[in-house]
Amino acid sequence: MKQLFNYYPLAEYEAELTERYGSFGAYLTACGLDGAEVFLPTEYHKDLARHTVGIHLPYLPHWTAFWKGDEVRLRGQFASREEQRAYFGGADTREEWTERVRASIRRALCYKPEYLVWHVSEADSDEIYTRDFHYTNEDVLEATAELFYCVADIIPHDVPVLFENLWWPGLTLTDRRETEAFFRLIDRDSAGIMLDTGHLMNTNTALQSEEEAADYILRTVDSLGDLASRIRGMHLQCSLSGDYVTHALRRRPRELSAETEMAHIAAIDEHRPCQTDAMRRVIDHIRPSWLVHELYYDNLSHMHTMLTKVQHLLGLR
Repeated sequence: MKQLFNYYPLAEYEAELTERYGSFGAYLTACGLDGAEVFLPTEYHKDLARHTVGIHLPYLPHWTAFWKGDEVRLRGQFASREEQRAYFGGADTREEWTERVRASIRRALCYKPEYLVWHVSEADSDEIYTRDFHYTNEDVLEATAELFYCVADIIPHDVPVLFENLWWPGLTLTDRRETEAFFRLIDRDSAGIMLDTGHLMNTNTALQSEEEAADYILRTVDSLGDLASRIRGMHLQCSLSGDYVTHALRRRPRELSAETEMAHIAAIDEHRPCQTDAMRRVIDHIRPSWLVHELYYDNLSHMHTMLTKVQHLLGLR
């Protein structure tokens, strides 16, 4: 099992690496890590490539209406055609957008990753507040499989695509039938699952402790039957946000900004470090090839401190 952490090469992180640690490799050694899962940068970073194990592909929070050509819904999501075009990277049609997805995958493959991560979810700026979702899990899973079919030819079979679970419509892992149907549509033996522990916790707002969360994750994994063998990676984080979700007003704020929206999402999806050893049971049960410590951090020193505590707590170092 390789231990990784989530990284994106922001200028301030790169400066801290040089000034405090000397190099990315030195930082990994100090943290007892084997590499990084990198959110795909817009430009190629040669030095980072040497330490990149996985690449998290870019994703859009909502895209299914565009894919399905639902013009009525698109008019409700975007103020103008220009705004819509900008959101989809300049694409006016799903064929044009598919080419942009293919371009992202080609850039990702330049890092020679061991795996790729693909989000499977759909929720627009209204729905993340109202939780009144237009599309079902099946809708999003089918659309994802269609998009994957359009780009799969450029992905080598020895680079597994790990589809990540979320708590909004898409791949939640809470329904075996839906998950089985999805992987039948994907139709690729090397395709797998990136199990995000916090995202799975977010599907159960009744959870009050990490012990309860570990029990819930293990029950959910076991309910998948043979499909559980597709879980090859794990995003390790804790998110016990049930009280916030339960008491949050189910309407969109009158004054909505990107910052307000991100704060709301972060309050739901906490990406906190473990505070107990409960998640060790999950790790031992799943035995992932790649364990990614996926946490929110202010700077790399902050991440280093959190990593050290979690690794000692879980007996990972």
